[in-house]
Amino acid sequence: MSDNHFEPVSGVDSAWLRLDRPTNLMVITAMAVVEPIPFNKLKELINARFLAFPRFRQKPVNHSGFYFWEEDPYFSLDYHVRKVALPQPADKGALEKFIGDLMSTPLDPGKPLWQVFLIENYGDHHVCVMRVHHCYADGLALVAVFGSLSDQSPNINPFPLDPGKQRDAGVRARQSFVMGMETLSRAVEKCTKLRYRIAEEGKSILREPGYAVEGVRQGLNGAAEIARLAALEADDPTPLRGELGVMKCCTWSELIPLHKFKEVAQAFGCSINDVLLSCVSGGLRRLLQERMDQVDGVRLHATLPVNLRPLETRLGREQLQELGNQFGTVFVPLAAGIGNPIERLYKIKHDMAALKESMQPSLSHALLTAMGLFPQGVQQPLLELFSNKTSMVLSNVPGARRARYLAGSQVKELMFWVPQTGDIGLGVSLLSYNQSVQIGINADRALLPEPAELTRAMIDSLEEYCSLTGMSWQAAETRSHRKA
Repeated sequence: MSDNHFEPVSGVDSAWLRLDRPTNLMVITAMAVVEPIPFNKLKELINARFLAFPRFRQKPVNHSGFYFWEEDPYFSLDYHVRKVALPQPADKGALEKFIGDLMSTPLDPGKPLWQVFLIENYGDHHVCVMRVHHCYADGLALVAVFGSLSDQSPNINPFPLDPGKQRDAGVRARQSFVMGMETLSRAVEKCTKLRYRIAEEGKSILREPGYAVEGVRQGLNGAAEIARLAALEADDPTPLRGELGVMKCCTWSELIPLHKFKEVAQAFGCSINDVLLSCVSGGLRRLLQERMDQVDGVRLHATLPVNLRPLETRLGREQLQELGNQFGTVFVPLAAGIGNPIERLYKIKHDMAALKESMQPSLSHALLTAMGLFPQGVQQPLLELFSNKTSMVLSNVPGARRARYLAGSQVKELMFWVPQTGDIGLGVSLLSYNQSVQIGINADRALLPEPAELTRAMIDSLEEYCSLTGMSWQAAETRSHRKA
């Protein structure tokens, strides 16, 4: 057997395998609406570039409670890349149902946990739908994978992948293995050699008093953050929470010019992210007002993934190429209980500024690692700490600023949907691409059978902000098209 057969799945990646349950599958789903692309070209592209990441030929296998990456000896590209047709009228509703049904269906654990579907009968365009289990990569890493699959120009011939790049991919895989082992070693050291480390750090304290001050400060901050997380009250009961079923549904908004968010942010002295979160909060408020008697003051939080890779450094960018999960989470207060849109926006700005100094991302990453390394009996209380405090998962991922091309075909729209852990039944995805923003919603069908109501409500909230700046919705759109 090769060494790949004994490569352990890292603790944090193992956690995503353990979090799988029939009512919440830990699978990231992505969609690209593209100009017509021949199926054979798509398969060649996947073979040349996607499979340049050796991980996608491997599957996680459970051995005595621990997961290891193993090469699939029967790997077949024909199984993983398929051509399908939507039922008539083959419109957006049919595509939403197709993707929602995929979200409700587990991936085959006997094979590498990913699939690609090409739909050829979606009007004048084709649609590529990809599913990848969260244990392989987080959303930001998958955006990087998309970057490696696509080009800045339609005139670049992506075939074949030269041998040098194949060797580079192998080097990345070996580096990933070494880093995984180092991570595992550090985790074991923390768990089994605590007294030794305390003794060693005691010597450092005697040598450098400043070391003690910094260590105590970080320890107190971490302990205080854990205490705050444990003491955080669960969200108020709303129609967004409830018993989950197996069937899921999804939708996505039309293209929204990024310029609209920039105009509002500039007018109110906020960031674009503040405006995005305020539109999400305003949309949730509108939705709840139709389903609840009292919305003012309602307490809602979202779980927001935060990247932990130092992307400004070469090492951080190399880590991104190695896939895996390198993110933590923060619990973001959503100001859906505030009726005044300006007050709502500034409340979010204040809360997000406070969270920038939070240790929540690092702590949550450590807890997820523990969830993957420790016995499964430890998993449930940790899972409850994450899932019982919030009502939704919210992911905001920056995409390419200019149009991308798959095997020469321009990508017109790009969207992804995030999985939810525990008893959370709602996910909201925000993705910027080619100077536009789209909002994606995926939800438990029993909780939100018509997710388009929520996307419409969020866009209504943005329209309200445009109106408050004195800029009409139509004028903002015209100006954006002129600058694009």
